[in-house]
Amino acid sequence: MKVEIGDIYKDLGLGKSISAKKVTVYVDGVENASQPARDITKGDDKNKYGDNGVLTEVFYNDDNDSVIITEVNTYIGSINKTVKATDKKDAYVVVTAEGPVVANFKNEFETDDKFEVDDYVLYTHSLKEKEIESVAAATKVEGTVTVAENSDTNNNDKKALTIDGTRYKASAQIGGQNLSDVSVKQDYTIYVDAYGYMIYVEEVEEIGNYALILNIKGGTDWYLGNRVELLFTDGTTKIVTTDKDYNAKKDMVPTQIVTYKVNDNGEYTLKALPTTKTTSSVNDATFKMDNNKAGIVTAKGTFYANSASVFVVSDTDDYKATSASFTLSSPTTVTKQCYDIDDFTAYTGIKNAPSVKVGTTGTNDNVDAYWYCKFNSMVTVMFVMPQANAEVEDNTSKGLITRLTAYNDYDGTDKEGFLQGVGIDKTSKEYTVTLNTAGKLTLKNGTTDTTNHKNEIVTVDKDAKSFYVNTDDEISVSSYNAIAKDENDVVYAVIKDYMVKTLVIYEKDGNTGPVTPPLSDDIEVKTVDIDTPNTTIKFYVESGKATTLTTSDIKAILADKGCKDITKSGATWSFTYDGMTFAGVTVTQEQVYKVTFKVGPTAAGYTNKIVSGSSAYMSATGSKTATVVMSGSGWTGVTPTVVADPVAGGTFTIVAANTTTLTVTATAISKDVTVTIDF
Repeated sequence: MKVEIGDIYKDLGLGKSISAKKVTVYVDGVENASQPARDITKGDDKNKYGDNGVLTEVFYNDDNDSVIITEVNTYIGSINKTVKATDKKDAYVVVTAEGPVVANFKNEFETDDKFEVDDYVLYTHSLKEKEIESVAAATKVEGTVTVAENSDTNNNDKKALTIDGTRYKASAQIGGQNLSDVSVKQDYTIYVDAYGYMIYVEEVEEIGNYALILNIKGGTDWYLGNRVELLFTDGTTKIVTTDKDYNAKKDMVPTQIVTYKVNDNGEYTLKALPTTKTTSSVNDATFKMDNNKAGIVTAKGTFYANSASVFVVSDTDDYKATSASFTLSSPTTVTKQCYDIDDFTAYTGIKNAPSVKVGTTGTNDNVDAYWYCKFNSMVTVMFVMPQANAEVEDNTSKGLITRLTAYNDYDGTDKEGFLQGVGIDKTSKEYTVTLNTAGKLTLKNGTTDTTNHKNEIVTVDKDAKSFYVNTDDEISVSSYNAIAKDENDVVYAVIKDYMVKTLVIYEKDGNTGPVTPPLSDDIEVKTVDIDTPNTTIKFYVESGKATTLTTSDIKAILADKGCKDITKSGATWSFTYDGMTFAGVTVTQEQVYKVTFKVGPTAAGYTNKIVSGSSAYMSATGSKTATVVMSGSGWTGVTPTVVADPVAGGTFTIVAANTTTLTVTATAISKDVTVTIDF
């Protein structure tokens, strides 16, 4: 709470004023212009220090009549990740700020206290030390708001909410929903700090299970306002009595997804879900849901499903729908489908649901669908009504294993390729991750797509194995719940049946370089020429296939060379090597191919043996030279020839010759090749 200067004067028992020159004020460990030093004078009730939820302490030095005032804010956050202790590092948690974010916020805090991922916590932060000083659980309060007190700015003079008869004043560092947006008679969840001040506010979005409205007052055969026909997520339907006329008072109409709760008298209370999170597509001619794939193609875009997604699908033989008009309070008129369907089946998980796609007969082929995504584009619940001639069938697994599959083209097998992500974001609590691919996906045909693959949302199997490798190269078994949002971690995903089966996450701790992933066994680094502004990496691929090093490959190579603090900005790199800092470095890749030399049969009149230089690694581009040393004599005046096998492997020319040495130039090699020297 705010403390008047007059009260400070009185509590210190002063007999005279103290000049502002002898007053120092610290806010979260540093001086702050918004809280200037002031004269400590008797009776001053205008100037104040502190605020709601702020610990204000005053220290008086009677030797020199000086005063130090400290203010410590309490902030609201949530637990993003919990990490167990290792031999080299204590246990710690990662905190995500859910309210105002302090400058230079470092989100790790060492603690042995037990927290669960997504727990809301109170924390203090030192601006001087640039670190979290304490973390404690926040107290949760749930109930119906009966009074909402707002101010014009919602900042300068924060007010309060009354929930179930108790009034909660707002903290200075309140987060969540603006108080000016809070509606009375709605259910809210708030969190309070150690002083009892409200520090986080969120409306309760869901009051129970999900249901789809099949019919309501306003339809052709409805005359009573306080009833509605619902389709539940177990596939059953029921006409229920409601606590109010939801069509007249809440503009509810058929095909709207709601949550509900039932009182002791069997009366239903409905709550509409946010329109920004619900989608409908009627008579969809593009709908495609494959139970082997996480992506669902609709006319409204591609959405995704996982093992927690719920599907309620009607029988095609039972499809019956009529259009009806409903007048809203705005007033506007909307047209909605009213379904007369009895046969629905419920499924949990995309792999358990049937495959549904539009038919090919030319009539009644399409699909109606209504769905809710609690998080991003991940389906929480979907109601699917295939028309009479739509195709509905169970698909068996194709057993396809890739490290990433592009979801925008399910049937394009050339889109199946290798993906190494940099950065990971947990998009929901229901097993989904987003891999930031930095716009690079190496396709199966060897080309790189830099257009369509900025990020990939990937479903994680509920039984997937997750592994963390920390900066000390220690491997630990992890779980989905332990995955934290991170912009730096290097991530590998192994996908089978279009779901992540294994995640390997190389952690980056603070501002240190990430643990470098191992190079593929197929890649052999020949030389690394570190310099500025250009650094050249020369490498050989055992398979002989044209290859482009990924960002993480380059990081691994530089780290193995002894580079530290490796970062990439745009197209250039920065790192520390041999005590020197290199910045703005362009890394040039030079793949080399193995060229093997042999002597042809027509060279029998000479010593047909290569005593050195029988093979060389030569560049794929430009012209490089290899020296082949021959034994014997009698070479003078003889013009050797070279034949590449196969010819497509490149062009080879002898540019110099004497009695013992041939110098051969290679151009445009694209694979390992054998070169025959003949005469």
